[in-house]
Amino acid sequence: MLDAEYHFDNESFLEGWKLIKDGVAAVKTAAKEKNYETARERLGEILHTIQDFYSHSNWIELGNRFPYSNLIRPDRQIENIAGDRPTCRNCDDNCSDNILKDIMDEKKLTSGYFGLKKPTGKCSHGDFLDFSSLSEPRGGINKDTHSSSHGDLHEAAAGVAIAATRELLEDIRGFLGDSNFLRLMGFSQSSVLCFAIDTTGSMGDDIDEVRRVTSDTTDRMRDIVSEYILVPFNDPG
Repeated sequence: MLDAEYHFDNESFLEGWKLIKDGVAAVKTAAKEKNYETARERLGEILHTIQDFYSHSNWIELGNRFPYSNLIRPDRQIENIAGDRPTCRNCDDNCSDNILKDIMDEKKLTSGYFGLKKPTGKCSHGDFLDFSSLSEPRGGINKDTHSSSHGDLHEAAAGVAIAATRELLEDIRGFLGDSNFLRLMGFSQSSVLCFAIDTTGSMGDDIDEVRRVTSDTTDRMRDIVSEYILVPFNDPG
C-alpha cells in the first residue's frame, strides 16, 4: 500500500511507467512460454497500477476521457509532469477545484501524496488513512469512490480505466495471437461439431443416408471433438 509506484501516488509517474513496461514484457514472455498462471498474476498487478493512474492522478481533471496510451508503450515517456511546482491549495469545504489554475491551464500531470507527509504545496491522495491530507494544502484529489475527495469524477475515472484495460489486453492479444491469449485468460479452446438437418417429411427417402454420413463424420472426429450440437429444422408448422 505504501509503495507509491504501484498506485501512481507521490507523482511517481516514471517509476510507475517502468513498472508497467517491465510487467507487460514479463506477461508476454511468460505467456509465450505457456506459463499462463505466472502471466496472469503479473497481468493482475500491472492492471491495478494502470487503473489507479486514472483515479489517483489529475488525468481526468484535465478533461481527458480516453486512455493515456504512453503508459503501455515502451517506446514512449510520461510527459509534462508538474515536477517541483506547487499543485494544490486547501479545500476545507469542497475539494472539487483544489488543483491550482496554472497546473490545469498548462496541462501539467500530478498525483496525490499518500502517507504521513508530502512536499510543500503538493496535493494529497486524501480520505481515510492518508494523514498527509491533514497538513496544508489540506484535502485530496483521488477518485476511488463516489465519496472520495474528487468523487464526482469517479464514474469518469472508472470508465477510462476500463478502456485502458481493454487497450492493454488488445495489445497482449495482438502479440500472443487468439489461441494463446484465450489460454492466458483461462479459456481452453474446444472443437465443436454441429449438424443442421432437415427433418421434414419429404426427407424420408434420404434420412438413412443422412444418418450414415453424420455417424461416419462423428466417428472420424471423435478424438478432437468435445461438444456436439444437433440443429433440426423443418416446415414452420
